[in-house]
Formats: sequence, structure tokens, C-alpha cells
Amino acid sequence: YTQRAGIFNIARYLPNIYCSPDLGPKMYIAYSNANNPDEGSTVLHIDISDAVNIIMYVGTSQDVVINYDDENSSTKSDSSFLKRKVYTLKEICEDADNKQLERIRSDRCKVGALWHIYHPNDIDKIRHFIHKVLNESGQTLPSGHDPIHDQAMYLDKNMRKRLFQEYGVRGWPIVQCEGEAVFIPAGAPHQVRNLQSCIKIAEDYVSPERVSFCLKHTQEIRHLSKQHSNQEDKLQIKNLLYHGVKECVSVLQNNIPSKDLCTCKHVETNTTSTQYSQPSAQEQRDLILEVHRLQNELESMEKNNARMKEALVAKEADYAKARKCYDLEKLDNKDLRA
Repeated sequence: YTQRAGIFNIARYLPNIYCSPDLGPKMYIAYSNANNPDEGSTVLHIDISDAVNIIMYVGTSQDVVINYDDENSSTKSDSSFLKRKVYTLKEICEDADNKQLERIRSDRCKVGALWHIYHPNDIDKIRHFIHKVLNESGQTLPSGHDPIHDQAMYLDKNMRKRLFQEYGVRGWPIVQCEGEAVFIPAGAPHQVRNLQSCIKIAEDYVSPERVSFCLKHTQEIRHLSKQHSNQEDKLQIKNLLYHGVKECVSVLQNNIPSKDLCTCKHVETNTTSTQYSQPSAQEQRDLILEVHRLQNELESMEKNNARMKEALVAKEADYAKARKCYDLEKLDNKDLRA
């Protein structure tokens, strides 16, 4: 999934003649935000593709100490001249469950960041809640803007509690330690608060299971203001989907036993070679039906492309005529002046 040439990464199938979408890897460097629980290192937003985020390094903060053992103490100041704040693990990780806290204590992990990831089906409720909070404070978003795509707010502990009480929406709190990876599905609203200074690496990918969410949020972005920073379709999801389906149809038509697409069962032997078993009659029928379905989708997409090309040719012809008329008119005006 996550490798650039991975078989389940649909971005792999985009031909080289296209400008490939920028899927990373990307580096994020941010200081600790432990003393500001109402502010996030990354505010609530949505990615239109899947992503994996890995913490490569966690630096020890000079003004924050995490007490891994004493759960009875509350936030207090260190006796040293630096006046560092001492937090218990439960305090700094806020609403993380006991299972995560026990794992961190037993492994002595270097706590790096606190994530909150929400289900994609709760987007409309979260959007309505943010609008409500903004209206209560006398703020309104201009036309062509969106509270989530604008990255307008970090949901702190009180807001998360209120979101659950009023809308029944609860996210998944995830404590990420050094060396750990967090997978973020496409279309899932999420936010991050760095508990200590971190260096992270992120890589985007496009999984077949989440293509519908990629398409949905690409359409949402189209309705944003033209001045919006996220207005451009940088993923090219329709091109990725078209060429992905085209590759699948090609493999199925040629009946190629491929470890890549896993359409045929294979049994590994003690040698380096691989033996493929013959599909059953039911599997063959299913494959034929799937080929026909994909062929119909491909034909429909090709017809749409043909219509778009015809419209483009007609527009180019209209432009050429208009340009010719303009040049003739310009020439006549020049002769009149002469």
C-alpha cells in the first residue's frame, strides 16, 4: 500500500507522461505544545489521500517533565531552577485509554504526539459543530470556505467533550511514541498536538478501499473559493482511478497469474519458484463477470473522454475563428489609420 510502486497504491498506475501527484515523503518538525492544551501543532483537517506518519525522533523538552509512574500527583512545578512543569502520563495524554497508558509505561516509550482521528461519516456533524462554536463567538466564515478544509480550529478537551454530548461524536485518541507509525485513512478528520518536540516523516498513498472518500473530498474542494489554498485538484484522483481500472482489465483479459493482484491462489514451495493453482469454475465465472463490469466502466470513461476531446476541438476551432476575425479587424483598423 504505502510504497510508491506498491500494487495496492493506485498512484502507481499513473503513466509517466502525466505530472505525478506529490505524495511525499514529507518532513514535519515542531516544538512541544504540552503547556498549551487548547492549541494544536496541527489543527483539525482532512487529507484527500491516505497517509502514514512516523515519528523518527522525540526530543526532551526543557520546560516539561513527564512522570511515568506517579499517577496520583497533579501538574506541578519542578524544584529545579528551570521551573519545569511536571505532568503525569494520564494528564498529558488526556483522554487516551488505560491500555495505551499501560503499554507506554511498560515499554518506557518516549511519548511524542497525541492524535485525535474521527470517522469520515461524522464530518457533517463536526462541520455543523464548528459553525456553531464560531457563531457563538461572533465569527462567520465567508462564502466559498469550509471550517474543516480551512483548518480553522483545534478541538481541545472541553470542545471534544461538548461534541460528544451534543452530537454523539467521539474520535479515537492515539498516543504516538518515537518510532511508531500512525495510519490516517483518506477522508478522516484528524488533529495532532505535540507533547514533546518531534521530527516526523509522512508518506501519502491512495488505497482502493478509500477511493470513494478521495472522490468525495475532491468534489468538496471544487466548491471552495478560487482564492482558497486547497482549491486545486492536486491528487488527480480521476486519472488515477481510470488508469488503475485499465490495468486491472488488462490483467484479467490476459489471464495473467500475478502475485501483484492476487487474483489467483498461489502456493509457495521450498524452492524459489512459485506454483499457481487453477481457479475453480466459480472463481472463473466471477472473474469473467468482473471483467465485463470493468470493461463497461472503461468504455463509459473512454466515451466521456471522447466527448471532452470533441468539445475541446470545437472550442479550439471557435478560438481560431475568433482570433482570425480579431486579426482581420486589427488589420482593417491599421489600414484606416494609414
